[in-house]
Amino acid sequence: LKKQRAQEEAAKNPQPQNSQPETHQPSGKGNSKQKGRKRKNDVSHLTEEDFGTWYDSLFDYQKTMHAILHQRIRNILKSRQIGATYYFAGEAFKDAVLSGDPQIFLSASRAQAEVFRSYIVAIAQEFFEIELTGNPINLHTKHGAAELRFLSTNSKTAQSYHGHVYVDEYFWIGKFNELNKLASAMATHKKWRKTYFSTPSTKAH
Repeated sequence: LKKQRAQEEAAKNPQPQNSQPETHQPSGKGNSKQKGRKRKNDVSHLTEEDFGTWYDSLFDYQKTMHAILHQRIRNILKSRQIGATYYFAGEAFKDAVLSGDPQIFLSASRAQAEVFRSYIVAIAQEFFEIELTGNPINLHTKHGAAELRFLSTNSKTAQSYHGHVYVDEYFWIGKFNELNKLASAMATHKKWRKTYFSTPSTKAH
């Protein structure tokens, strides 16, 4: 009878079964910020066709200079305030984006060299809504990194860089032989171009 009563009591008051503790799965929210972060100076999505609007905005003489981009050495005598620096800034930016080649800008002073940078930043913003930062500007292209460096001719470290070289207002820079040696050292490889352009410094030009 005692055993029967004990079973009846157990039936009336069942003991709770042991349950497994709840486990919380990670939400993964911590990784979302990393996935959504944009790469700095990313131009890898730009194509030749994307530069059509910029090209259409050029004057005819600027398009003529664009047509001789393939020449390894260009020496251009120009008038004042015709937009040559603006054009070559855009040309260099386009070439860097599409080829991944480094671009070097040489001027008599660092302040003058920075004019190239200002134009490149403006072109990227106006035509592609891309904000470029840094100095030098390091582009992330589909061909890899492309560096845009802005130097003065009296920079002691200038000759340590290589790439396509642009030298503006070189008629106004003294000791041209030394300048030419500097530019040539940067563009030693046959694939690199040298572009000289300037307003005349005397009537003899």
